[in-house]
Amino acid sequence: MKINPLLVVSDIKTSTQFYESLLGFEKKTVVKETDDVRYVDFKVGETVLMLVPEQYKDINKEQVKGNGVELYFDRDDFLDFYRNLKTKNVAFEKDIYLTPWTTLQFHLKDPDGYTLIFSDILRRDKKYKNVVEECVAFLKTLSSEKWEIQVDDNWTVKDIVAHLINWEGEVMKVLPEVWKSGVQPWFMDTGEYEEFNQQAVEKYRSVPPQNLIEVWEKIEAQLQQKIQMIGEEKLNARRNEFDWVFDDDEKSHVLEHLYQIKMALGKI
Repeated sequence: MKINPLLVVSDIKTSTQFYESLLGFEKKTVVKETDDVRYVDFKVGETVLMLVPEQYKDINKEQVKGNGVELYFDRDDFLDFYRNLKTKNVAFEKDIYLTPWTTLQFHLKDPDGYTLIFSDILRRDKKYKNVVEECVAFLKTLSSEKWEIQVDDNWTVKDIVAHLINWEGEVMKVLPEVWKSGVQPWFMDTGEYEEFNQQAVEKYRSVPPQNLIEVWEKIEAQLQQKIQMIGEEKLNARRNEFDWVFDDDEKSHVLEHLYQIKMALGKI
């Protein structure tokens, strides 16, 4: 079964221009009666988005049509699509952000107030094998000043990197013992990480950025060595127990923070 949404619109000409010219949707069908357009639809992936003028529906003209309606669009060209809209000075209802499930999204309103949410489908479908390498490669392009940029109310770029290093170091440290004992590590039994995270910031506060990168590369190499000593296939066979060792899906901890850093630096 496939669902094709039909939107009742106030001005079909304005709405058609919005979806075709601004968003680049492919117009497929136009139905006219004399000079009046009664119906327009657009091909959007496997879905058809249909528009009908309000005069052909039993709709109160004063009613806010888009109230409570949200349409989700998964894009495999998400970032290119987003950047193209930025060049057109589009007014975003909500600019690009990371969801709690670590996909990128942004929101638009169409001329009738319908909410359009665009999401990065690749963030859900992709396996990430070299996330630390990707993050480190990006960090190496930053000047010392960029490392001090505030990413959120609490952390700078450098603080976030320290946080990531400390967590990977902890995974590396506990992995052999957990493999032997079968007892889950402490961080799987609690949601209280504030003290641990703050320790990371203090621990690496005086370490220069280049040295911090070297520390991370060293810890990453040590972690990979321990994974190989146990056997990556063996760990994957017990993935439900050792998922915390890997960082290769849409919930990637490193990629979540990498996107935060890039957004703070205007690099998305």
